Amino acid sequence: MLDSIREAVFRNLLERDRTGFATMASAFCLALSNDAFKTAGSYPDRSDASEAMVRRVQTSRAPARRASTCTFTGNNPPTRGATGRAMLYTVGVISVDEGRAEAAAAYNYDGYNAGGYTFGVERSDSGWVVKQWRMEWTGKP
Repeated sequence: MLDSIREAVFRNLLERDRTGFATMASAFCLALSNDAFKTAGSYPDRSDASEAMVRRVQTSRAPARRASTCTFTGNNPPTRGATGRAMLYTVGVISVDEGRAEAAAAYNYDGYNAGGYTFGVERSDSGWVVKQWRMEWTGKP
């Protein structure tokens, strides 16, 4: 169930440019965390999203990868990994109450900008669907 919710959040982030930077990203790197992303300044432990999840959510417009395969350069020129700036999407803490869930998520545009979200996700006949979202914070990491 948690992977289905994570997948719905990743799909929503990849399909809609909520950050304003996704059209400039060279790769979309997917990670998981135990952070709630309510405030800026935390540096959570991250792990890769599974390879199967990455394959399910990637599109030709959004070349998704596991986070460990991406190199984040900040303001330095890229040295390896994805050419250009990578967009890191991380899905964090998920709380589930019957057919509804709240999922934390964050983005980091290669050290240039970052932000945290809370997503409202509901179970439907076709699976989990993002129904609402709100920005918790945004700023330079």
